[in-house]
Amino acid sequence: MMVNVFNPSLALLTDLYELTMAYGFWKAGIADREACFHVSFRKAPFGGQFAVACGLATAIDYLKKLQFGDGDLAYLAQQQGNDGKPLFDRAFLVHMRRMRFNLEVDAIPEGTVVFANEPLLRVKGPLLQAQIVETALLNMINFQTLIATKSARVCQAARGDPVLEFGLRRAQGIDGAISASRAAFVGGCAATSNVLAGKVFGIPIKGTHAHSWVMSFDSEIEAFEAYARAMPNNCVFLVDTYNTLDGVRHAIEIGNAMRQRGHEMAGIRLDSGDLAYLSIEARKMLDAAGFKNARILASNDLDEHLIADLKQQGATIGIWGVGTRLVTAYDQPALGGVYKLAALRDAEKNWRHKIKLAEGSGKVSIPGILQVRRYRDNAGFVADAIYDTLTGIGDATTIIDPADITRQKSIAADTAFDDLLVPIFRDGKCVYEQPPLAQVRERTLSQLAQLHPSVKRFTNPHRYPAGLEKELFDLRAKLIFKAKSEIKSIAPAGKESAAPPAPEAGPTRATAPEPAFAEQPLNESVAPDDSMLGGEPPVAMEDTTEAEREAQRRFGAQIAATAANESGEFPPVQPAPRPRPEVAPSKPPAPPPAAAPRGDQPGPKPQVTIPPRPKFAGIGAKHGQVAPGSTVKVNVKRAVRPNPFFKKK
Repeated sequence: MMVNVFNPSLALLTDLYELTMAYGFWKAGIADREACFHVSFRKAPFGGQFAVACGLATAIDYLKKLQFGDGDLAYLAQQQGNDGKPLFDRAFLVHMRRMRFNLEVDAIPEGTVVFANEPLLRVKGPLLQAQIVETALLNMINFQTLIATKSARVCQAARGDPVLEFGLRRAQGIDGAISASRAAFVGGCAATSNVLAGKVFGIPIKGTHAHSWVMSFDSEIEAFEAYARAMPNNCVFLVDTYNTLDGVRHAIEIGNAMRQRGHEMAGIRLDSGDLAYLSIEARKMLDAAGFKNARILASNDLDEHLIADLKQQGATIGIWGVGTRLVTAYDQPALGGVYKLAALRDAEKNWRHKIKLAEGSGKVSIPGILQVRRYRDNAGFVADAIYDTLTGIGDATTIIDPADITRQKSIAADTAFDDLLVPIFRDGKCVYEQPPLAQVRERTLSQLAQLHPSVKRFTNPHRYPAGLEKELFDLRAKLIFKAKSEIKSIAPAGKESAAPPAPEAGPTRATAPEPAFAEQPLNESVAPDDSMLGGEPPVAMEDTTEAEREAQRRFGAQIAATAANESGEFPPVQPAPRPRPEVAPSKPPAPPPAAAPRGDQPGPKPQVTIPPRPKFAGIGAKHGQVAPGSTVKVNVKRAVRPNPFFKKK
């Protein structure tokens, strides 16, 4: 079945709408117009701040073999529209049969630490070809990046102890299991129980016996003895079939017998119960019996959080077997990667930036032909700048968080850097030499070591400075305003554009309003964020200078004016609140008599009289507030210490 599914091509591994769009491009005569798409994700998985890029090798194999065969086209020829007629013209299917893919692909190598909004893959080429590879590329990159990230987190919690991937029997199908084993190894796992994945990818394989082995004999000690004679060079005894500590005693007894025959017990495995307590007691027993080198392996629905908790409790576990919660990405089933059009050549062969708007700012796409520049110093990674290769990037630059304009970081001209996307395909031919999987795993470990610890922690991790280079940020903002103004200027057919309704009351204005972000000084009056948890880490965004803030204000005003001029109208002025009707004053209740001080009790608190306000007389009493003219007690509190993370002008 595996051969029938994966050989020789995966051309039909796509959503139908990719093919219907391809057909539409062909019919419209724009199938060969050059386009640029990017694969990225909007939010890092598992509540963290990073991901580990994975799946590129699978994508390369897919693109190398991509071709529509006769069987593929015969199947498509059978598809019908809602009128009962063929969905695709025969001439289009002939075009697809003759087509040879000549895409230009760049990608971030596997094992690289990546962040939200960064392009993991860039696809450039004929619009039809670049469109129909979307679904397959997302399938391959999304899942493996998700599992590699989970694996990296699990291995981080193990603090250097080997982690074995045991998830085959709980994985999501055949390909899900094989892809998960590969990605888990990329993320840092030392071995897998999946024998086929070991053969295909060269991953070390590990495993001994299950509870059924012990249950197949009359006693546990008989089962251990039989296994030791059958596999004397692979003895890790599963000791919790009946009673865990008795199982440890039986393992020690058989271990002594093995020594007399010239072999050594490798260790024991715990698969249930209080793993912290049982591992500590087992370690004492093994050490006392002279088996100090015997390792304790634990399994049983482990993940990064449980492993970290067991470590904190002092568990003496030396090897961790992680299955279900690793290969199924237990607490987040999908990465949420997207494939977005970012640039398109027009009829005159000029590149045009493309942007997708959305109701929420988090889904607005990033235009351009993008690259990621990673800055570094001797301590590790400093920041990432996403920039447009059409406009370039200066030696010194400013990085702006697209989700929060107040988070900016300035990069000096002499800062060392690497551009992360490297050539993979040129004119349809692979020009990238895929490194061995063990080397990819080492790259992951090296990359994680260069991240600040605060970015990698599981609870309230700091946000790594990854954002848009300033020119790209400004271009994106301009395109957003331009697109929105064009939408406003479009009137229904046969009708004039409606003018904004006149406000009922309030001042008039003759100048264009600045957008809200331009009115607020950068890095001031910002709500507390993750950088306030224990101080600002070395990688945090820096405050902007006054000159930068003034430039941003001017930019905001210029964009707002441009949007207003293009749309021909200003946003409607919010009407002033209507005056509330006067209500006859009500008699305020008499205040209770103040109690006389006694002994060492404090005296009465200071009294404050609220002067009457005739215009709103009686309204306070009616709504449960303080009535005008009444006397109330006021608590005198000490001054609140200012937050050092906020700056005041």
